[in-house]
Amino acid sequence: GVNAQSAEAQLDGDVFMHYRQTTLSASHLFDNRFLIRLASNDHRKTFEQDSARAADGRGVDADVFVFYHDGQRYFTLNSNRAEDDANDASYSHQSRGYKLRWSATLQTGSLTSVLQLGGRWGERDYDGKLADLNAARKDRYRVYDAQWETAFTAYFSLALKVERGNYQS
Repeated sequence: GVNAQSAEAQLDGDVFMHYRQTTLSASHLFDNRFLIRLASNDHRKTFEQDSARAADGRGVDADVFVFYHDGQRYFTLNSNRAEDDANDASYSHQSRGYKLRWSATLQTGSLTSVLQLGGRWGERDYDGKLADLNAARKDRYRVYDAQWETAFTAYFSLALKVERGNYQS
């Protein structure tokens, strides 16, 4: 598959950042139970007021899905790596992350609900030193979530989500 995304972020009504990403992916389903997806992406971000943060980046992702219960439930595991080359080395970094998710589609009478439990973990190592700290920066995160969505009609559903995150920099 091919996917192209473009975004413009605004802050207080003014353009803050432009972001563009192009992804090329391939996947294969084995035995109607296992899906493997590999992807490569390129991205570019620019900042209206801070050209030092502008960066070109590349990344790779690998996903494995395991379907069971006639496809109504699945586990997915993701591993990803990325690199950003910014105009200023203190914003350049390499990152790696992992995601794990379990999903179940449940039927209660005429209502269909989806329950999902997941987590993601990762870290980002920066190349240059931050001038304020005279030290290299390293970010780490751990995020866990639970989601419940129930469709009441074809046009109306209720979605609830709880998330807990631990971010360190």
